[in-house]
Amino acid sequence: MIILPPGSGKYLSIGVDLAVAFLGGMLIGYQLDIWLLRFPLWTAIGASSGIALGFYNIYIRLKK
Repeated sequence: MIILPPGSGKYLSIGVDLAVAFLGGMLIGYQLDIWLLRFPLWTAIGASSGIALGFYNIYIRLKK
């Protein structure tokens, strides 16, 4: 069993938050590419906006 220091939970979820934001943006962009037949334009836009929103979420979370 691993014993973690109190309050370390918010730091452990940072990587998961960034991955979910990146993959979510990429998935939405990919679906737009399929719908609009513009591959890979919206996938790239979705992935980069997902990364930006993920880092913004990390910034807000660590600022608290």
